[in-house]
Order: sequence, then C-alpha cells, then structure tokens
Amino acid sequence: MRRMATLAFGLVAFGSPALAQEDTGLFALGSLACSDWNRAPNFANAGLKDWLLRFTAHLASDGSYLTNPMTRTTPQQTVAWVDAYCEANPLTGLAVVGMTMINELSTRQAEAR
Repeated sequence: MRRMATLAFGLVAFGSPALAQEDTGLFALGSLACSDWNRAPNFANAGLKDWLLRFTAHLASDGSYLTNPMTRTTPQQTVAWVDAYCEANPLTGLAVVGMTMINELSTRQAEAR
C-alpha cells in the first residue's frame, strides 16, 4: 500500500509534461480588481485592455455558448462595457467581469432571436 502511495505521489509530482507546459498566462491578470482597471495606465496595469480582449475571446469561443457573443462586439464596445461595469463595481475581479460580460451579451443575443 505504501509503495502505491509513493508511486501515485511520484506521478502527480513529476508526471505529466503537459502540466508543466500549460499556459496559464491567459488567466494571470484575472485576479486584479476593477479598481486596477480604472487606474491611470502605469506599469502595474499595463496591458490590461489587451489581456481582457484575449480573455473574453477565449471564454466566448470555448464552445459553451450557442453562438460566440463576441462576434458582434468591437474591442471599443468591450472596453466601454468594462469601464462602466468597473466604475460601479470597483472590487470585482477582472476574470469575473469578463465572465459577466460574456454571459450578458450571450443572454441579449438569445433574447433577440
């Protein structure tokens, strides 16, 4: 039994090279809050707009939605939506903001049908 536990630990700890190569960069900035989004651009929040556009595009295209809700939205509209949302919700994390936006756009498109 002890041998099996050691083997299992070894597989988890040192096993799959795919785990070591997983790209988590797409999710790296999601823990920042809306207050970081609304700050004047500086080193700490540089690239947030580009990150958000990539993040929402990834969420929208993952196959969970009947149609990709981002296909009818421009980057400027996305940034404007996030600006308004973050102004009203400064403590919300940016990953949650992106998911909320995707869900709202998806609901609007479904109701328009």
